[in-house]
Amino acid sequence: MGSKLITFQAIELLKILQEKNIQLYSAESFTGGLFSYHITSISGSSRSFILGIVTYSNHSKKDLLDIPEIILKKYGSVSEEVSILMAKNIIKNYSKSDNYISVSSTGLAGPKGGNISKPVGTTFFSFNFNGSIKTINKKFNNLDRTEIRKRSVELMISEALKIIKKI
Repeated sequence: MGSKLITFQAIELLKILQEKNIQLYSAESFTGGLFSYHITSISGSSRSFILGIVTYSNHSKKDLLDIPEIILKKYGSVSEEVSILMAKNIIKNYSKSDNYISVSSTGLAGPKGGNISKPVGTTFFSFNFNGSIKTINKKFNNLDRTEIRKRSVELMISEALKIIKKI
């Protein structure tokens, strides 16, 4: 599952991360490690990619990323609030670096699980660059599970690239 665009952008992302000595972390939910897979498919990625965690269940979000149960109940696991905490807490819990970017994903890839307020294709991505947070809410309409996940990884890589290119 991938594309030439994902591979090209992953190579470029890793090159810039290495040049700028930035550590990369990921906290994934519905993408199920697909972001980490594409990053680690590139030889030499271990120089920048430090850790990727898949917290697919609410239990793992609570245990590994300290997402409070009250937040999960109030907003749901597919929410901006949870996405932000995932990107923040992977750094808080697992990094000692002052120069990092973390990427998080939470969403509904379907085909089941959606509702009127959060239909299948609802996704949230957060990027934590040295403490500065950016969140994107993207709706992928009329796509199947595979395509939603693929396009999500494309977005994660391209947005991380935009963020680190600005410095």
